[in-house]
Amino acid sequence: MKNHVLEFLSPGLKITKSRGHLVVLSSKGESEIPLDDIFTALILSEDVLISTNVVTSMIERNIPIIFCDSKYTPLASMLGYQGHSLTQKRQAAQISLSDIQKGRLWQKAVKQKIWQQHQLLKHLKKEQILMDKFFHEVEIHDETNLEAQAARLYWKTLFGDNFRRDPVLSGTNSFLNYGYAILRSAVARSVASSGLNPTIGIHHSNFENPFCLVDDLMEPFRPLVDSYCYTLQDESDLSPQNKRKLSIILEHEVIYRNEKKPLSSAIHEYCHSFTNAILNADYKLFDTSINLNFYAI
Repeated sequence: MKNHVLEFLSPGLKITKSRGHLVVLSSKGESEIPLDDIFTALILSEDVLISTNVVTSMIERNIPIIFCDSKYTPLASMLGYQGHSLTQKRQAAQISLSDIQKGRLWQKAVKQKIWQQHQLLKHLKKEQILMDKFFHEVEIHDETNLEAQAARLYWKTLFGDNFRRDPVLSGTNSFLNYGYAILRSAVARSVASSGLNPTIGIHHSNFENPFCLVDDLMEPFRPLVDSYCYTLQDESDLSPQNKRKLSIILEHEVIYRNEKKPLSSAIHEYCHSFTNAILNADYKLFDTSINLNFYAI
């Protein structure tokens, strides 16, 4: 199973391909890793040379290449679109979704995100009853923006009164950025392999964002990243060791459709359920009932 998250941080790296392996040349020597073992690649240095042969091979294997800034905020992504015989039919279904159908789907995603946030706080013995109220009152399209109201209470309760979620800040925010980048790449792979167009979202609609649907669908999984970052909140440095602690989130065992499975597998099935929902114009087929299993951390 693909489970390696590669990070190219050092300047001067040269990345090539040889006999099905990714070859990384640096001042310290040469290292290789099978392309089929790579889940995603994060590029953070402005001085990395990567051959078109490598890019093509990764796209053929549906491996996302994500370019990030120094705080691990994604700046750009590369992902292939080929590989699914029903792509045209599925993307046509995306385009033809009615406003009410989009609203219902987004309502389910937001409710599940708030529910997971509430479950994490309960797990940490920081329960906020108001989170349950937010969960039950989410409307179609989340027209009253309860997602944002819940977030303000959630972040304050989880990390303290002085914490502010801001991708440009360092510290815990950098840890969150890194974890979300890994999560985003996992959802992006599943969206592409489902034959969906990642630019066509159900809520996010920024013309400069090529992954609107990915950002929509990843919302219910964000609290799992938050929980991992919570265990590292006393760490000031996003060291290689701490990055490894975050990258194993893809192997974290969750419960979905009454079965225990790695997060990466659950995300794939979750995206498949979304595909079924839009193909059948029935939001009820979008199965967001995920147990993120915080006790396993």
